[in-house]
Amino acid sequence: MSAFLAIRHLLLLLLLLPLSWSAAAELPATTGAFHALSVGDLDRAIAWYTEHLGFELQSRADNESRRGALLSRPGSLLELAQFADAEPRNADVASHQIHGIFKLGFSTTDLEQSFDVLQRAGVDVFFPIVSASDGTRTFAIKDPEGNIVQFFGH
Repeated sequence: MSAFLAIRHLLLLLLLLPLSWSAAAELPATTGAFHALSVGDLDRAIAWYTEHLGFELQSRADNESRRGALLSRPGSLLELAQFADAEPRNADVASHQIHGIFKLGFSTTDLEQSFDVLQRAGVDVFFPIVSASDGTRTFAIKDPEGNIVQFFGH
């Protein structure tokens, strides 16, 4: 191969290299989580997430097309929005049976206590504590809108 062709191949390779670059390789470690849910009854959703999951109401903002609230707890932000033109979820279709985000997830330092507290509070248990082969344990509940909220621990 001539020097000209070798340089040309090298230049083409250098031009294509950015296409294979991955942001994940340089992304700093992240913590916390942000979720946003469309709800049918904003006040009921705020009450449920503050009472059962310990979120605190940070702010509310309403306009003609939506009522909204921002809630937080250490490591998590939750936006709840009640849109005027939104349609309720079809009761015959579970959240995991439609495309899009179908559950929220949180890590907990004490899975059994979290499960016991929520079960005693009367929340809708989607599935009880189960163990994965890697030692991770999990359970899930449903909020009043039918969204699945899953907890993870060891």
